[in-house]
Amino acid sequence: MITQELAIMFGIIAIIFAAVICILLKKGVKKTALVCIFIAYITAVVCIVFFPIPYASDPIEYLNGYTWYNFVPFAMITEALSNGFGETAFLQIFGNIFLSVPFGFFVMMWMKKPKLWKMFVFAFAFTVTIEITQMFLGFAIHSMYRNVDIDDIILNATGAFIGFGLYKILPQSFKQKLTA
Repeated sequence: MITQELAIMFGIIAIIFAAVICILLKKGVKKTALVCIFIAYITAVVCIVFFPIPYASDPIEYLNGYTWYNFVPFAMITEALSNGFGETAFLQIFGNIFLSVPFGFFVMMWMKKPKLWKMFVFAFAFTVTIEITQMFLGFAIHSMYRNVDIDDIILNATGAFIGFGLYKILPQSFKQKLTA
């Protein structure tokens, strides 16, 4: 089994590498810190959505009609809520939303002229990349240990849009302090 430690190690190396590059390019302390925070965030996302990877294990068999994919919008959300709004439903729904809020915030912060269609493209690309990577990783190790789900795409994109909105409502003076 490949655990989160591998992703964390690569994340730390990426943070050090990015910090050195930012320092060499004289980007300033604020920009360097923001780049490092973004890399730490992406590392956390990778740890959450891909690890642990059950490498060299028996393939996971889905029983009772379950599959490793869902292309029917809101099916997972409906199923999660059918048993009441418990811990599973909360984690499944709000976990996917909260996971991508920082992504939306960072994209807005770094975008020169934010447009709604650009935000949609970034949000959609981010979440589709996660789902497709999960699918190909499952194929590579012959074990669909993660579900590929259209609802995850919907919820992650919603989270990114919330992040966009949170940045948008910040006072202009605070935005300038962040990006200056």
